Formats: sequence, structure tokens, C-alpha cells
Amino acid sequence: MTATQERPAVSPTLETVRRGRIRRRRARLTATCVLAALVLALFVIGLMVGQRFYGLGEVVRVVLGEQVPGASVTVGELRLPRVSMSVLAGAAFGLGGITFQTMLRNPWPPPTSSGSRPEPAPRPP
Repeated sequence: MTATQERPAVSPTLETVRRGRIRRRRARLTATCVLAALVLALFVIGLMVGQRFYGLGEVVRVVLGEQVPGASVTVGELRLPRVSMSVLAGAAFGLGGITFQTMLRNPWPPPTSSGSRPEPAPRPP
């Protein structure tokens, strides 16, 4: 005979908290994946678009190290460093901002905030 183990009774409040945490974790993961995909798409578009448009196939071949007439210099030596540094600079600004917010213990404003003070504007004299 096998003994069946029952789960201990969990209060409804704890179950609600657990579900909320799972839902928030899933939402953060989804948002992170969507933003990473957006950065990757903009990275590729930045390599393709310029004074002269290069197709996705040409860009991929240049990035993989193949010599493509006309595209190797433009994409490999001009656009690739510029777009790469743009992504790195954006990431550095983001990390710097979150570091200062954490270090100064400045809470993030709520999404409904417009960035202005809640008090009314001063009256003109």
C-alpha cells in the first residue's frame, strides 16, 4: 500500500500572495523579453538603413565576416561600431540611473505620475 500525502492547508491569503508573486514575475519576464527583442530588432534595422539600404542577407553575411562588395565597409566599419556603441551607451545610462535611484533611496515614481509636483503652481504676482 502506498501512503498518499496531502498538502498542508494553506490559508487563502497566502495562496493569493503566492499567485500575485507568480503573476508579477511572469509579467516582468515577458516585459524583459519583449524589450530585448525590440532592442535586437532596432539593432538590425540600424545596420540595414542608412544613405544606402542593405538587405538582411547582406548585413548577416558582413557580420559573419564575409566580404560583400560595397556593404563590407559601410556595414562592418561604419554602421556596426556606431550601432553597437549606441546599445552599450543606452545600457550604461540605464544601469547608472538605477544605481543612483537605489543608492539615494529615491523610490520610483508611480506610472500615473507625470513627473510634476502634486502642489498647485504659484500664482503670478
